[in-house]
Amino acid sequence: MLLPHDHIDLLVTAAATWDLELGTEPAEHPLGKRILRAAREPDVVGALLIGLNVRAFRDRYIPATAAHEPARLREFEGEAGEYASAYTYRPVHRTDLVPLHVLAAVRAWRYQCLDAENYRETLAWRFSELIRSAAEDELPGMDLAPLAWTRTS
Repeated sequence: MLLPHDHIDLLVTAAATWDLELGTEPAEHPLGKRILRAAREPDVVGALLIGLNVRAFRDRYIPATAAHEPARLREFEGEAGEYASAYTYRPVHRTDLVPLHVLAAVRAWRYQCLDAENYRETLAWRFSELIRSAAEDELPGMDLAPLAWTRTS
């Protein structure tokens, strides 16, 4: 499934708002940089997330469709290409940035990307790990939770 652009925008807005950055090899970064900063490059982060979603979509649906439904194959290819090229980051309003929703969005995005080859080795996957971790830290009450838990009785 190709996730809606709003879904990607929620993830990118979370990353930008929480000032997430990831060290990269210049060959990995679409612009050849050593650090990917969501606040400075939200379109790049969005494109990475969409790119992996599209790869997984193609890997999941296109091989099965190619042999049986050539017309549907062209439709899938067109849909995936249009989806990726039409993306432009639009920030989500601050009031919609709910950590639990961000966690659910990361989980859904990851599920949709499982069929992409070597997905866990991608920059997009590593960035999703940062978003997930930051969303956990932003959960209400997380700052009040004990660092070391012990039984009360």
